[in-house]
Amino acid sequence: LARSRVTAAERAFQMSLQINPQALPARIGLGDLYYQSGRFSEALTNFDQAVKAEPENPVARLGVARAYLQLERAKDALDILHKLAEQKKDDVGVLYWLARAEASLGNKKGAES
Repeated sequence: LARSRVTAAERAFQMSLQINPQALPARIGLGDLYYQSGRFSEALTNFDQAVKAEPENPVARLGVARAYLQLERAKDALDILHKLAEQKKDDVGVLYWLARAEASLGNKKGAES
C-alpha cells in the first residue's frame, strides 16, 4: 500500500510539472518524495531545479543540503547550511542538519555549537 501511494504521489507531481515545469511546490514535493524513498540523486536533481527557479528558497536549498549529506558530499552541504544558518538563526531544522554535516566531517566542535 505504501508503495502504491508513493507511485501515485510521484505521478501527481510529474503531471503537475508537465502542466507547469516551473511549479516550485511540485518540484520540491517530488524532491522530498524521492528523498524519503532513498532516491537521493533524483531528490538532488529536483531540489537543484527548484533552487535554479528560485535561488533564495530556503526549503529547496535545505533539500539540496540534505541530499548532499546522503550522497556523502558533506562539504557541499556544509556550505549551503552555513548560509542558511546565517539567514535563519533560530531554525532548529537548519541547525540540526548543520550539526550533522559538521559531525560527518569530523568537526566535533562545530557539531556541538
